[in-house]
Amino acid sequence: MERDIRLQGHLIDDFILSRVLDAIGRLGADHEIRSLSIGHFRQDPSTAVIRIVAPDSEVLTEVLRRVSEWGAVPIEPISARLEPAPADGVLPDNF
Repeated sequence: MERDIRLQGHLIDDFILSRVLDAIGRLGADHEIRSLSIGHFRQDPSTAVIRIVAPDSEVLTEVLRRVSEWGAVPIEPISARLEPAPADGVLPDNF
């Protein structure tokens, strides 16, 4: 089971990132940092997208509950819509 979460804020200064990663491991799951953008100045927020990989739905649910305490928000997957291209080398409208 896996799920992506987004963290935003002062992830480094307030030790949010380390707390979230520690909680994921302590609860029996793994993580993969998909993206990380650190603010240039102290007042600039940082953003991280982290994939949580858990052995089962119970562990995943508990990890998501726990990391939400630090502002982690699950990223809802978006369904793709397939549409044929009008011709070779041409993108469909609204691509």
